[in-house]
Amino acid sequence: MVQTGENMFEYAGDVYRSSYRTIDELFEIIKDARARDAYKLYVEYDESKGFPISIDIDYIKNAVDDEVFYSVSEYQEYRATIF
Repeated sequence: MVQTGENMFEYAGDVYRSSYRTIDELFEIIKDARARDAYKLYVEYDESKGFPISIDIDYIKNAVDDEVFYSVSEYQEYRATIF
């Protein structure tokens, strides 16, 4: 589940929303993997909204525990309140 917005410290069930990545952060992760010339980078995008729904990165070929995977299983849009 990826949440977007400014207030990311609300309790959401058994985890805090601060442990989720925002859509902008997911795009930054992809950008960083490209800049670091990751060995493997697979990204699947939502067809209607255009944001990543699956990111699979292996930074170094044959290295152990350098792989990361992100999956968007639910999406809720939050609007930031600016005072």
